Amino acid sequence: MAPRHAEFEDDGESVRIQAIEGASLCINGRTVKEAKLHEGDRIDIGPVALRFSRRRRRARDYLWLPFLGIFIAALGYIGGQMLRQWRSHRAAAERETERETLSTLRQASVETAEFRTMETIAERIETTDAEHIERVRHDLEQDRDRPSDLSDARNSLSPDRISLSLSDDEALSAARKLAAEGRAREAEAAFERLLKTRPDFAEARAEHARWLEEQRRPGDALLEWQKLLDLGPSSHWHAVAAGEVMRLGRVATPPSPPPGTAVEVLRPAPPPTPAPPPSKLRFEAIEHRRFPASADYEEMRIVRAIVAPTPQWRSEELARARVEFVFYDLPEGQSAAAPTRARTTSNPLWLRDAPRDEAGRWIVTASYIVPRGLRERERRATGRTFQYHGFLVQAFVGDQWQATEARPRALAERRVSARTP
Repeated sequence: MAPRHAEFEDDGESVRIQAIEGASLCINGRTVKEAKLHEGDRIDIGPVALRFSRRRRRARDYLWLPFLGIFIAALGYIGGQMLRQWRSHRAAAERETERETLSTLRQASVETAEFRTMETIAERIETTDAEHIERVRHDLEQDRDRPSDLSDARNSLSPDRISLSLSDDEALSAARKLAAEGRAREAEAAFERLLKTRPDFAEARAEHARWLEEQRRPGDALLEWQKLLDLGPSSHWHAVAAGEVMRLGRVATPPSPPPGTAVEVLRPAPPPTPAPPPSKLRFEAIEHRRFPASADYEEMRIVRAIVAPTPQWRSEELARARVEFVFYDLPEGQSAAAPTRARTTSNPLWLRDAPRDEAGRWIVTASYIVPRGLRERERRATGRTFQYHGFLVQAFVGDQWQATEARPRALAERRVSARTP
């Protein structure tokens, strides 16, 4: 390539190129001395290649660049958000794994501690028995002519005296051991002795109730759970007892409450108008109990209805007989009650599933529980404060109404017709 290789001439209408003497010039791959240039022609000058164009670049030719920038920025933002979300999920998963690991380790340590405690209790019991036996053997060897020594030795080995030497936890462990070995009579005696000395021992009472249910004595188990409820919300056993009372209330026949228990027994008045044909079922008694508030609920009530057959009752109608409960709340400042939003036993309650007492009457139990915070949510939603008003209970055989009871009795006017479930 020469220092002066070619010259361009522009006359305003066209552009010409002319090679300097002795220089080579290629236009679109053809060697020429001079040529008229057109738009897009390729010019080869030695090792240099040029493209001829008289069009100037305008700003509108670059309008796509901002959109490209916006697109790239959007991709970067979306990618950043996805990356942050992935990191957040990963951190949450790591925290959950760490919590599960700590919970497993903590549970393992608690189980190990409980196991060691049980071993220590067993060793103490065995040691106590061995000491008593050794003492009795020694006494017998010293004086074999005294018959009273033998009776004294037997008394020293009695379960009553051994249990008195143990703490509450050790006595409970001993009762559990007897129950696990199937020694029902001895286990029952151990539980009764422990609860007689410590009637407020919630864990022992709960263990006794579960064991009674395993022995197919749901009525006695329900009574134990109710006694645990009466102790008040002093521990987590109170919430457990409330749930067990709700569950057993529909499958167990609760025995009569012990003396001193606050039970309101309401005798129903005769129905205002007898229903034709004559009723086949009637309510013989209504029992209503209210329990103190706890950390889980603000109010809890249990209603038991005693249903008795009339002379017109036929046993083949049992499959169609049912009882329905409706609980009502009263808004503040109003006289018209409305069905409650609290948690209640679901209807219907079939008599074929209800327990029966010794007189052959059915015992149907329903519950009314106000979870903690429900009244505040109602007040925010409606602007009114609700409180418990009463309940309505009705008995049906198929689609025929049989009996109605209500507290207060004015709710009996809301008697509804039978609904086929």
